[in-house]
Amino acid sequence: MNPLKRLIAAGLVCSPCRYFFASALRGTVTIFMLHRMADPSRGVKGHSTEGLNLFLKLLKSNGHQFISLSDAIEGIKGLQQLPRKAVVFTMDDGFYDQAEIAAPIFIHHQCPATIFLITGFLDNDLWPWDDQIAHMLNTTTLQDISLTVDQQTVNLQIKNDLDRNISINHLRELCKTSAESTIKKVVNRLSEITQIDISMPPPGYAPMSWTQARELECSGISFAPHSVSHRIFSRMSQDHAEAEITTSWQRLESELIKPLKVFCFPTGRYAQDFGPREVDMVRTAGFHAAVSANPGYAKIITSHSASNSVYYLPRFSYDDNLTDMQQYAFGVERAKQILRVI
Repeated sequence: MNPLKRLIAAGLVCSPCRYFFASALRGTVTIFMLHRMADPSRGVKGHSTEGLNLFLKLLKSNGHQFISLSDAIEGIKGLQQLPRKAVVFTMDDGFYDQAEIAAPIFIHHQCPATIFLITGFLDNDLWPWDDQIAHMLNTTTLQDISLTVDQQTVNLQIKNDLDRNISINHLRELCKTSAESTIKKVVNRLSEITQIDISMPPPGYAPMSWTQARELECSGISFAPHSVSHRIFSRMSQDHAEAEITTSWQRLESELIKPLKVFCFPTGRYAQDFGPREVDMVRTAGFHAAVSANPGYAKIITSHSASNSVYYLPRFSYDDNLTDMQQYAFGVERAKQILRVI
């Protein structure tokens, strides 16, 4: 741990500092976003069960209140009062480990988490294109690959784990700025080069089932739509994007007991992956709110002009670095934001 983070960690256990930082959280809700849970039996890298358990225990011991995303949205809209240290947990995509590993942890801690589902994934019609890229580059025995992305030659080095991770992230980022048709071509071409079948997800990339989702609903886990295909909305036609929104919601309505009408934009970076057009679509479709992948605190709406902000609520990306997570939840990051403005 570097000296600055060591100082921050020491400050977080000091009662006067905790009071000061907690006061900075007034008028905000901290929403965390998780993805995969580690499962060595299937070769899945992700959040550790030990780390998540420890963080939830730490939050409870510090007086934080776990609330549902639904209650958070009601509070953000000013329709009900929120606890001062309100924390919300969400997960994206609908992988099996979220149902089998993460959900039991949240249930044990009486933390009402929300999981955003890619409906085509649970229907076994597809699996996320970005995970297909990761699977192929992590599995292939090739040490370098050349691809064409939007008429640009991309050379991927995969000689070791560091090279693989860099190449996976580089190719994903290039695809995120490409047309939907280009992404499909890149994924199919990579499958041809590596000779890896991607028609069905391997065990480590399997989705949860609708049956599992229904069972978890009875234990306090909520579900909401994350599109049909996980394609990037800003690269779609309006008709296609609208269909992704409405169809994913219809699938949740048909399969689940009480789905939450809050949308999660795929990839989720405002002005890159979605924008005003998509915000209008979600609002027109009757959704109560939407979430993004932009980091930040969700602020309680104090004026009508700010009401649009509920359609792309920010979320902090969760990781196992406890000091960083404490900064977000305990109000250190919020205090830093306030001091920058002064």
